[in-house]
Amino acid sequence: MQEGQNRSFLLLNTLITGFFGGVFFSSLHIVSHYFHLTKVDHIQILQFFHLDFFWVKRWYGYLFFIIFSGFLSIVFALLYYFIAKQLHGWIYGAIYGLLLWLVFVLLIPAMMKTVTFPDFLKTYMNVYYLCSFLIYGIFIGYSISYDYEMSKQYIQNG
Repeated sequence: MQEGQNRSFLLLNTLITGFFGGVFFSSLHIVSHYFHLTKVDHIQILQFFHLDFFWVKRWYGYLFFIIFSGFLSIVFALLYYFIAKQLHGWIYGAIYGLLLWLVFVLLIPAMMKTVTFPDFLKTYMNVYYLCSFLIYGIFIGYSISYDYEMSKQYIQNG
């Protein structure tokens, strides 16, 4: 009984961690776009998901982007939970963030032909996105792994 409750508590912590990570890093993205650290705004990211509405350009479009990113981040946190929760250390989270960066910054834009690789190499924002995805992966990975280890210790100690 206690193990089932502990597993549901761990899953709830994963959902909260994923949502908070998405909200925090999407807010960071909006701030970095405001200070011209990146050329990609929230409208382009929402258009990628076919969410192109007239109201996205207004203030509540920013709020929708932040909440949408939080729910999307829950999916990525659950993916890490089911695949790599047993792995210890921050390096696995960094590898997870690097994989997310490869998928969302290199592969998908190349497949959709929105950006070519030489154009990507000329931009200064690739460093921003790489660091952002690495920190996001470390946050998600380390938080989930830490919660998993603490739940295992809780079960063992009774």
